[in-house]
Amino acid sequence: MLGTGTAQAADKYCTLAENFRAGQACFYSYGDKLTVTDMLGDGYRTVSVWKLTDRANDNKVIRTGECHNYSGAGTTKTCNYNFPEGTYGASSRYLIIFSSESRNGPYEKTGWVSNVMTGYVSGR
Repeated sequence: MLGTGTAQAADKYCTLAENFRAGQACFYSYGDKLTVTDMLGDGYRTVSVWKLTDRANDNKVIRTGECHNYSGAGTTKTCNYNFPEGTYGASSRYLIIFSSESRNGPYEKTGWVSNVMTGYVSGR
């Protein structure tokens, strides 16, 4: 899903909520925020796994991370980042590639993973 916005609004990129067992992650280009929503009361946490790539450097991965929501079903956790800005050609130089997954604790994967989304860090 992609929502285009005004100068003050963020482009919004979200994983599909169809696989509710994996939860949902959304990236907002304005403010570099990633939200992670736990959609199922199964006792597992929802985690967004992401990497930041540089299009001007052959899509080299320059940063990776995770945003954990361990607060339970129906909650959303917001992780606020400070990603580099810039353009490459007519669009954003930096891309965030992310997904959401369900985990038992911080590391043990359950096998429930969302689709992978790509978002422009500086909007389009």
